Amino acid sequence: IIAVGQTDNGDTVFWLSDSKDPDCWKILINKTRSNKFELHDENLTGFMAGLVKGVIKSDVVPRDFIDMTKPFLPVNQIRY
Repeated sequence: IIAVGQTDNGDTVFWLSDSKDPDCWKILINKTRSNKFELHDENLTGFMAGLVKGVIKSDVVPRDFIDMTKPFLPVNQIRY
């Protein structure tokens, strides 16, 4: 396994590198100060997109980890 991220609560996100093709690597999440793990059959991009869209549910990652009241704008649409 390869650590690829961490929540502000200390939960750790891993790639489960069980294939020669990185696009096939699954996501494994470890809840902070716990032996609880979640396995998600998604690549990292699909997992993050699924969390943001609300398609992927997790008992480890807090539901309010993203402030959904703030709009997402592509960088070319941001006005400074």
